[in-house]
Amino acid sequence: MSFRRCISRIIILQVIISLCVADVLEVLHSLFGSLLLTPKAPTPSSKESDLVAFWYKPHYQCDGAYGSTPQEAADFINKQLVGSDDDGTMITDFVGVSEWVNNMSIGNPTDYGVIGSVCGYGHTPYTTSISLFYNLNKWLLEESYPKNHNLCNFVPTPPWTGNIGEICLNKTIPDDDNCCSCVYSKDEYAFGDDIGLNLGQRPWVGGIFTNIQSKKTVCVIAGEIPHPILNSTLYNLNGAPYADSDDPKPYTYATYLCTLLNTNECIPNFSNTSILFGTDVLVPGISEFCGDNPLIFMADTNAAMGYVTTGSMFSSQPMMFLRDYSSFSSPYTCCNDTFYGGQLNAYASDRISVSGNELTIDLLQGGSIAPAGTLPNDMGYRCHSSEEHTPLRAYISFKN
Repeated sequence: MSFRRCISRIIILQVIISLCVADVLEVLHSLFGSLLLTPKAPTPSSKESDLVAFWYKPHYQCDGAYGSTPQEAADFINKQLVGSDDDGTMITDFVGVSEWVNNMSIGNPTDYGVIGSVCGYGHTPYTTSISLFYNLNKWLLEESYPKNHNLCNFVPTPPWTGNIGEICLNKTIPDDDNCCSCVYSKDEYAFGDDIGLNLGQRPWVGGIFTNIQSKKTVCVIAGEIPHPILNSTLYNLNGAPYADSDDPKPYTYATYLCTLLNTNECIPNFSNTSILFGTDVLVPGISEFCGDNPLIFMADTNAAMGYVTTGSMFSSQPMMFLRDYSSFSSPYTCCNDTFYGGQLNAYASDRISVSGNELTIDLLQGGSIAPAGTLPNDMGYRCHSSEEHTPLRAYISFKN
């Protein structure tokens, strides 16, 4: 059997499994309602949780072209950045926004600070930005990543000039003079490029915060991870390699597939700290930066299926101890793929996870319970742009 035919069968099998999962979940939902799958949300005036984290990736096509509505997306983001609870809603503590690429204003400088970074390594025209907003009325910033907060305290947007321009073309790790921050190492990027694999531009940013009232600390990370890759050598028994090359590599590869059915054939990063190739800076970087502080991790992991847990994608502290919401499957948020004939929210790529021994997610809102399922009315696509992800909101509490 040729590799391409084998891969085609894997994809067909994945689609069948996805449809079966969707059917099962819909039946369970109809039988047990919110008791099983979508626990009853707190009332808007509920103060039971200690904090709220919000994650949203409008994607770089949210630029006003092809029917996209960046103003609607900007209004939606700014609605999360409300510094008072006069209307009885629970104030959002941390907001992560990935790939905001237009100059429409997002933020609330009176009530929210921001840490920004970009990854433009290898291809600056495709620089990707990340922004982490934090509530100034509730949290004191102790330390930031990138380190120079006075330099990186803004929402990065095009044109990519100054400290986020040509400098970042050659940097994956920030220093005191720039806001360049990629999740992968230069060696990983070079190896990927050598086998014809583009890791893309994947940034991350972080902050260590102390609650002004309780004095409890938390480390919050927001970022992006390259698409996971499958070691396809096992399937490529007869036929040409998937990655065509005159210089055969130790293995051939296929993107996207290793988190569809299982993770056994995922190609890991060089340090073997994650099954996700292209994370050699992210994983040890979080460990060094966050230390012993409780961790909140908000990211587009590019994982496919919800039953692949966030913690299972990592094999070193503190990432391996990340815990998702108590549901048996993470919600499906990715992507608006209808622009090229795909589905809506067919993959469980976006995650908000926490240190399981110190934090718990009381409630997770957003996404669908099954691939291509129904989305909550207030947590759907806002920019209507190609490849846009739907948002997530997590109500989080300290265990002690």
